[in-house]
Amino acid sequence: MDKKLVALAVAAVFVAPVASAGTEVYGLAHISVGVVDDDDGRANQENTSTLLNWNTSNIGFKGSEDLGGGLSAIYQAEVGVDFSGGVGGPDEKSEGLGKFRNTYLGFSGDWGTAMMGRHDTPFKQATGKLDPFNDTVGDYGGVLGRSVSGSHDRRISNMIAYLSPDIRGFSFQLAYGLDDTAALNKTHGSGTTEDHNADGDNNPATGPLVSAATQESGALSVAGTYANGPLYIVVAYQSIFEAGNNPKILSAGVNDDAIATRVGAGYTFGNFTVNGLWENIDDGGVAGGEGKNGDHDAYYLSGVFAMGSTAFALGYGVADDQGGEADSGAALLSVGVMHSMSKRTRIYATYTQVAVDKNAINSFNYGVDEGEVTPVTATNIAGVTDATASGLVLGVSHKFSSK
Repeated sequence: MDKKLVALAVAAVFVAPVASAGTEVYGLAHISVGVVDDDDGRANQENTSTLLNWNTSNIGFKGSEDLGGGLSAIYQAEVGVDFSGGVGGPDEKSEGLGKFRNTYLGFSGDWGTAMMGRHDTPFKQATGKLDPFNDTVGDYGGVLGRSVSGSHDRRISNMIAYLSPDIRGFSFQLAYGLDDTAALNKTHGSGTTEDHNADGDNNPATGPLVSAATQESGALSVAGTYANGPLYIVVAYQSIFEAGNNPKILSAGVNDDAIATRVGAGYTFGNFTVNGLWENIDDGGVAGGEGKNGDHDAYYLSGVFAMGSTAFALGYGVADDQGGEADSGAALLSVGVMHSMSKRTRIYATYTQVAVDKNAINSFNYGVDEGEVTPVTATNIAGVTDATASGLVLGVSHKFSSK
């Protein structure tokens, strides 16, 4: 019997009783194909490639149990799925399942929701609603949220979170990521002279203790929102602990927090929706405290015109110069059309371009983010050339559920 049929049969055996027990099996298949380009400004150095990406495709299980008295236990386990098939060829290798996504256990009631696990930060979730290109090649992540610590639009692990109920349109979300670097970020390996077993040889039998890159620093993320009919307002703040250090202005011994603040709003009138967002990123980098020349502002404006089941979108974002360094910013322009074929299936076409100034910090990774694969970044030659990255993408997404 075909191995794929066997795998499907086995999956059906497990999924059927799970679904019937009240657990929902859900997911998203999101595949896009497009041409991406990276030009660092030098002659004959333009790189163009055609990519098939699985973007934010995922599968998950979620459900709840009524505990009485208005209290419920809630749970979810979600993982990325490589719907693009991974690496082709004779061996038919596939990356298969990706990283864990929003996965948690918690309680919910009239008082709100409390959860523990891994999840999008409130900072990411609350402001993503202002981006009509969210999770496509054109999303504002090309220039917004960029920091030497990585993107601020992220999930955090080891998270404890509280989500308030909606009170006349007002709500807030608070998340704290536990810092597991202090006691758990060391493994035995090579490359240090630290004598951890106190035998005087700086070379214990199990190997010296060195830092492990897989651990996470702590984080604090909070967002407050107001939603009332056509109006949506959000204020968000996030700090990734001891993850700063702007390399343009780094002073010895500095290890500041990486801090981000956003204020945004959206309004719908008739068939039109307009959104605006301001952001400040502060990576520290100056001895004596945070907020001294290690920050930059960014702005994003978008508009959507809906015509039946089709929507036309335009987005423009600008990241100012970094820490006062001249010619170190970036700009993004995205245009797209999205068509809903049903409540669950959508097709779209998107073009985006990111322009990066010659003095921008390459570790910010300004560029075209085309999914779960490594983004195509506009890599400038520091202090010499500007750079651009662009992408033209066609995509289709389908949501599925056992309910």
